[in-house]
Amino acid sequence: MRRYLPEYPSVYYILALSSMVVLFDVEEELTNMGESVESINRIKNEISSFIKEVRDYAHNQDHEIPQTAIFTSNNFRDRECEYFINKPSKLVRDSSVRKWFFGDLAEWLINHNAGFEIPPALDPDNTSQIKKHYQKRLFEFAKVVMNYTGTLHFSETDFYAAYNDLFTKRYSSVHHHRIIVPLPGLWFERLRNDSKQYPLSILNDNLNWGSYKISHLTNPTISKLTNNEMTGLQTYGTPGMVVKKGQTQKRLKWTNKLDLNLRVKDRQSFYDADRTGIGRGWTGTAARTVATDIVKQILTSIRLFLPERDVSIGPLYNLERSWMTHRGICVNVYGTYYTNLTQQEPMFSRNHLRLSKEQFYDFQEYYDSYGSHFDLTGEGLTLALNRLNQMYQKSNYQDKIVDCFIGLETTLLKDGGASSKIADRGTTLLRHHPSLDVRYIHDLLSLLTRIRNGIVHNNAQVGDYIDLENETDPPNARPVEKVSVKNIINQARSILGHVIREYAYLMEKEGKSIQEVNVDFLSKQTRD
Repeated sequence: MRRYLPEYPSVYYILALSSMVVLFDVEEELTNMGESVESINRIKNEISSFIKEVRDYAHNQDHEIPQTAIFTSNNFRDRECEYFINKPSKLVRDSSVRKWFFGDLAEWLINHNAGFEIPPALDPDNTSQIKKHYQKRLFEFAKVVMNYTGTLHFSETDFYAAYNDLFTKRYSSVHHHRIIVPLPGLWFERLRNDSKQYPLSILNDNLNWGSYKISHLTNPTISKLTNNEMTGLQTYGTPGMVVKKGQTQKRLKWTNKLDLNLRVKDRQSFYDADRTGIGRGWTGTAARTVATDIVKQILTSIRLFLPERDVSIGPLYNLERSWMTHRGICVNVYGTYYTNLTQQEPMFSRNHLRLSKEQFYDFQEYYDSYGSHFDLTGEGLTLALNRLNQMYQKSNYQDKIVDCFIGLETTLLKDGGASSKIADRGTTLLRHHPSLDVRYIHDLLSLLTRIRNGIVHNNAQVGDYIDLENETDPPNARPVEKVSVKNIINQARSILGHVIREYAYLMEKEGKSIQEVNVDFLSKQTRD
């Protein structure tokens, strides 16, 4: 452990004191949970013996302790550098120690009712299955203890530190999970030189997934992605994209992040004293599932706030508190999880979506007012929102046009109108928009209708309906027909975004459904 720390005696003194505190805290916690001193001592002694066996194996095979390279990120100016940390656990996979170890300890824990929780998939009466489950849990925990030590010598301090951080307590039914999500291409000016966190409102704090009840520990926040977080994502999180070493943050345009802190309660074990607690793997799945829905809702709100621009999200990273993070090099990444809205490829454009300080406040107010309508798990605008998000994900232009048209149909035509009404109804709905020309709206929606019909009925291409070659304005040429295919897609996506925004405004202001807005408002003011 010493070789990773600066050569200052005060640092060791502080670490020694903190280690003593950890040891006392764990022993007190074990007593409070009803765990016997004998059971924890048996686990400690068995893991000590396990580490000795691995040490003997490494010595006989003349193996060095494996290392993991940590590549540090740069924030566009810092130099590249890298660290190495010892990972003794990598030796275990080459040895045969795991095949016979922890069997006696597992039986003792089962017989004394001092073991782990039983996963729902296992039969509690099947002793063989339960024993194998115990052995697996003990084996995984032993590897964690080895990595905390960084050597092949047992350390009681690191044992208790690992237990306090990662060992699942038998009666634990409430777990906390922190999840961060990079926001590629999004740049808030007020966060440029600011390390603060800026909160968003909690729109729904009554979240359920199976037998778990989930709530927010803190408000969702937007803040800068720190260097030690980015280092952890690159080293242990694996963004999944091949980029130059030390340049991941630059190439992916990962500057800011969304931060979620969730509290997950297993209701069955929480209210039943005879039921054992649940593992962090189970509650982690619940936390990530719910976090995905929250992230999609916030991302959709950002896209609708500025429909003309492009923004995405990175993978979800589940972070865990670890004794090893006292080195300050990187965070501990428990896992990486992708959604169907996750950025799949690097974004090489140098242009960010920049929001000024005033726009940031406007976005907070917009999310507070209308964010509840952008919940992709609910009803209302869900169909149109899903089609809008799919336009950001798909690469085929024809598919994007069809998605846009379906999004318009599920809003403007929800009362059963014909597709020929989309241009007139869309123009009526957006006629007071300050930055959109009425003729432009009508021409674009009419063009989208023609393109969609050609794609669906004649397998046509988008470019067949756009004048791309004539450099001069022909007589009576409509401005919407003088752009590229890519621009038409972007304009169509923007119009769909503005239509959804307007429906959210009317639904919030009037308290009406989409169909009621169409019947009471649009059909009376168009040529229906």
